[in-house]
Amino acid sequence: MPSLILSGEDLSVTRVSERLNIVRRIQDERGEHFETHQVPLFDIDRVVILGHPSVSMPALTCLMD
Repeated sequence: MPSLILSGEDLSVTRVSERLNIVRRIQDERGEHFETHQVPLFDIDRVVILGHPSVSMPALTCLMD
């Protein structure tokens, strides 16, 4: 049973078709850059949200179904 853990305030989650698009903003000595991941919805069994990530309404709705 795979879990998706969304934590932090530098995280943005949107829905793209049957996938979640997860973008994390990273600031380090090289400056600011973005790391993107796509997670198929059928791979997710449960979701844990910690902190204040930005989750779009379409993404939240599909996770509640």
